[in-house]
Amino acid sequence: MGSIAEDFLKEVLKFIFAVILGWFLFWTGEAIITLLSFGLHRPRWRGYSGTGALKWVFAEAALVFVGFAFWLVSFPLAYNLLTKA
Repeated sequence: MGSIAEDFLKEVLKFIFAVILGWFLFWTGEAIITLLSFGLHRPRWRGYSGTGALKWVFAEAALVFVGFAFWLVSFPLAYNLLTKA
């Protein structure tokens, strides 16, 4: 019985982690796009809920990719700078 509860708790925690990670990457992507466009692209605080489904999926996927790429590049650069000091 304890094994089922533990497995359920692990799956719930994985889901929560995935949601938080996706949210973090999405808003990192929004911030990067805003900075790169010099403020011309404003973050959409309600997400892309007012757009069509296909545009929403592409916008969210692109922003998550930009956020992921930013952190993928930032961590090795920071590690490199910190280990050389």
